[in-house]
Amino acid sequence: MEEFFIRKPVVAGRFYEGNKVVLGEQVRNMIDTAPLSDQTNRVLALIVPHAGYVFSGEVAAAAYKQLGSECQIKNVFLVGSSHRVAFEGASVYEKGHYQTPLGEVEINNDITRQLINESQFINFREEAHNAEHCLEVQLPFLQVQLGAGFKIIPIILGTHDINECRSVANVLKPYFQPGNLFVISTDFSHYPGYDDAVKEDHLTAEVILKNDPLLLSERLQDLKESAPEGLVTGLCGWTSVITLLYITAEQSNVSFEHLVYRNSGDVSLGDKNGVVGYHAIAIRDLQSDSFQLSDSDKETILCLVENELRDCFGLEQKPVDDTISVLKQTQAGAFVSIYNENKLRGCLGRFGSSSPLGHIIKEMAYAAATRDQRFEPIKKEEFPNLRYEISVLTPHRKIKSIDEIILGKHGIYVEKDERHGVFLPQVAVKTGWTVEEYLGHCAKDKAHMGWDGWRDADIYVFEAIIISNKDQ
Repeated sequence: MEEFFIRKPVVAGRFYEGNKVVLGEQVRNMIDTAPLSDQTNRVLALIVPHAGYVFSGEVAAAAYKQLGSECQIKNVFLVGSSHRVAFEGASVYEKGHYQTPLGEVEINNDITRQLINESQFINFREEAHNAEHCLEVQLPFLQVQLGAGFKIIPIILGTHDINECRSVANVLKPYFQPGNLFVISTDFSHYPGYDDAVKEDHLTAEVILKNDPLLLSERLQDLKESAPEGLVTGLCGWTSVITLLYITAEQSNVSFEHLVYRNSGDVSLGDKNGVVGYHAIAIRDLQSDSFQLSDSDKETILCLVENELRDCFGLEQKPVDDTISVLKQTQAGAFVSIYNENKLRGCLGRFGSSSPLGHIIKEMAYAAATRDQRFEPIKKEEFPNLRYEISVLTPHRKIKSIDEIILGKHGIYVEKDERHGVFLPQVAVKTGWTVEEYLGHCAKDKAHMGWDGWRDADIYVFEAIIISNKDQ
């Protein structure tokens, strides 16, 4: 008979509330009152503290707040560094459940088995998990924020060898993808004075935000050689953070965002003469915003456009269900482009709208066919040869530097003094413009603020989910 393990809570009643009702209310209140970033891209990983909730709970809540209450996370890879047992590589809890006062959290046995089979540095050491708090304290936040629909992969790193961290990262790297969340559990400086902690913790966080494991290793070595008085460690979970950086460093689609910093001296119970530091950091997916369309959503959108054109020409419409939630409830901008063969016959859209997406798509399809003043209205006899392309726009975000613009991926929205212009991502591909040419043409030709008008304008980027009947 296969052995089944239940990892019972060991710090409930000490690091966090042991009563189910009180704990649930406490965690929910911390998340509800935590700040929410204006960044909307999907969260792939979080760096969170693991101290008692009275000290670090509000910082941890700021990280978990970024997930939203309706995110689609199936697996959570909990990664922490051992505080009690030293061993080579990493231990993954192989089967069973982790338990907290809020209930049991199921382990994904298929993934844990795969990890053990794929690496000599990953195995199951029950003693590594039994008294370790760094993963356990994350679970109530996940249970409250995500509900009951996720499984966990609990990983404790026992190694202090950076090369073993890299080996573990190589095994974990294929799992770093949408639908999975990596939670990296670590506190920062231990026991310097308050001012020294603030200084050193921010320097360490700045290095982490650069997404380079070797730079972090050098930072920690420098800190060890010139430690302020009282400092025992600058990053207790350094092996876990470096493992994450070995996963993310080679990926161009990630962005590190600092959320909150505090230390134990900031709470009434804290002693400012010897503090522990806590950062919350989110790692986001730049390739895809949190807004998604399924294949069936895309098929419905194509049918909406075709039916709008059929209506223009008095043709019989196709059956379509336009009551699906993404069309009725989502507010997003959209552009509709119509081609006869490869010749553009109309293109109109809205950058943002308070109307439902389905309504915008139908309105823009009709407008592109009949109201684009650059072209004669499309004729009925053209219908069999028409190709149409719909660009559904993801929420836009303001950028601080034009270096953030990725040609072919990002559309741009330039705004100044009530003048504004927009280019879809496809424009940069078709023209071959540089970033400055992309901005200059948008400022001059679309926003009518002059070629250099973008230099002191607000610039936003967005992505376009492109749907075309050419692909059918």
